[in-house]
Amino acid sequence: MDVQSNHHEHKPGKNTKRSFPAAGSEGIYTCPMHPEIRQKAPGNCPICGMALEPEMMTGEEGKNLELIDMRKRFWLGLVLTLPVFLLEMSTHFMNLHHYFSTNLTNWIQLVLATPVVL
Repeated sequence: MDVQSNHHEHKPGKNTKRSFPAAGSEGIYTCPMHPEIRQKAPGNCPICGMALEPEMMTGEEGKNLELIDMRKRFWLGLVLTLPVFLLEMSTHFMNLHHYFSTNLTNWIQLVLATPVVL
């Protein structure tokens, strides 16, 4: 049987939005990669760190905790990365190395960059 010959009989799919249970709602949450991990509240998988997903999706749309967490990490990373970038570029273009030792600027960059990569 030719697959293409029956293609005209398919009905168009529905564009469904992903719904998240309301924060604090009852239900079981599990890790997509480790289904043996089951908790009664949203959180992160203790094995891989992925956000736990609800086993049963509801029609209600709650908070997307993973998006909130990633947005917070993005802004923190941006705030800590900009000074590192400006400090490094200023040593090349503004002769900042005349005022601060290279060792000091390296330590400052290390302290600011460490939370970003962790």
